[in-house]
Amino acid sequence: MEKILTKQYEVRSHEADHQGKAKVLTLLNFLQDAALEHSQVLGLSVQELFRRGLTWVLSHYHVIIQRYPDWKETVTVRTWPSEQQEFFGLRDFEMTDARGERVLAATTSFVALNLRTKQPVNLENLNINFAPIEKKAVTHTFPPLPVPEQADLELTFKVRRGDLDINRHVNHTVYMTLALETVPPEVFRKKRPAEIEVVFKSEALYGDQILSRTQLKKTGDEIECIHQLCREDRKKDFTLLRTRWK
Repeated sequence: MEKILTKQYEVRSHEADHQGKAKVLTLLNFLQDAALEHSQVLGLSVQELFRRGLTWVLSHYHVIIQRYPDWKETVTVRTWPSEQQEFFGLRDFEMTDARGERVLAATTSFVALNLRTKQPVNLENLNINFAPIEKKAVTHTFPPLPVPEQADLELTFKVRRGDLDINRHVNHTVYMTLALETVPPEVFRKKRPAEIEVVFKSEALYGDQILSRTQLKKTGDEIECIHQLCREDRKKDFTLLRTRWK
């Protein structure tokens, strides 16, 4: 059993931004791809859970980005299960460059969801054992995230077919994209997200309207954004995020 999966990725042209750097979405996609591949190696793939009437659902993640790789640069992603709790599994990631220097570190938590009841399932009752490695890329307890007190910018988006993943709901990377759409252009021109925290609250489906709201907080040269992705009436949250820009 391969307890730590190692995989290389090259930043392709469509994965780079106007400055020739990897988009934040590109980095998140690399992590997602490595995690899904490792779950297959461990015999815990989404397809395997489907056969049991279950699926994996991401609940939290925390990413710390040291730098953004360049177009055509190759990076190495390492990922491993880092902890198993009653209802939550934790998976950590490290991304390094050709010199072995860290590009980013991340930790995530996820649950096994009953497809019929939409409720999380006790992992021990499923005889699921990740054989976790006691190594943390990021030490984090996933505290609750705040909701914007007053949005500086908000926009509404309709969920498209291309936003859906294998679970037929909005993929977690899409929420990041929608949150960033309400970051003011003057922030984007000068800074990049250096830290990302996300809490997934409920699923959004095809045709849903998602209101993206962002509040900016400035401390010296650093900018913190509080994001809320919710229904238009703001009575149901889909995802809460906090990003720090440098």
